[in-house]
Amino acid sequence: MSTVAATPSATSHSQPSPALAIDQRKSVRLTLPKGGIPVVCHRGSRVLLSKANALGERGAFIFTTRPFPLGSSFTLEFAADHKISVHARVRCALPALGMGVEFLTLSDESKSRLHKWLDSADT
Repeated sequence: MSTVAATPSATSHSQPSPALAIDQRKSVRLTLPKGGIPVVCHRGSRVLLSKANALGERGAFIFTTRPFPLGSSFTLEFAADHKISVHARVRCALPALGMGVEFLTLSDESKSRLHKWLDSADT
């Protein structure tokens, strides 16, 4: 698998200009197999079933035509060998494409599982 090329992330705009965007990630994200991995997002009474096409130790990119609002928090669930549940925040919302999310809480056990899974997926 290969790493994802720099993808715009934003803190105050929902659609940053590609020419002006600066990748603000603090860790590498991996491009996942075609179609990505299934994810479940819970925000209030809304449940979003989708797929993530890029995943890292600190965040992910989730495909959705209706991203949650920029800055909103939600619970994200996915399986990286074992089920992982994490609180996340929308850092980049691209209408009709998806949302880049930052993990806010990740237990040490889940972080270890995710790290091992990412290492094995990258080889």
